[in-house]
Amino acid sequence: MSALFNFKSLLLVILLLICTSTYVHHFTPGIMDRNKNGVMGIFWKCARIGERLSPYISICCVIMAVRVHAAQLIRSTHYKRKRKMETRIVIWKHAF
Repeated sequence: MSALFNFKSLLLVILLLICTSTYVHHFTPGIMDRNKNGVMGIFWKCARIGERLSPYISICCVIMAVRVHAAQLIRSTHYKRKRKMETRIVIWKHAF
């Protein structure tokens, strides 16, 4: 599914765009400051948001990281349980 149609993925993409734009602006401010209008202006605006709201953006990054990690952990645990159950079924079928 596209990240634009899934709300959690959309938030993750926007958060990563803000963080990346802020990081690039820190090292190359001249390039971003020249392109305040147009398509490149989106990155300049994201860099401004990241600079001015950095504590909130940092908290959002930590929350998103915990959510992604927890989701992967849950999927992994579910897969292991499913695999273990399939193994038990196969053993049970071979027993009779």
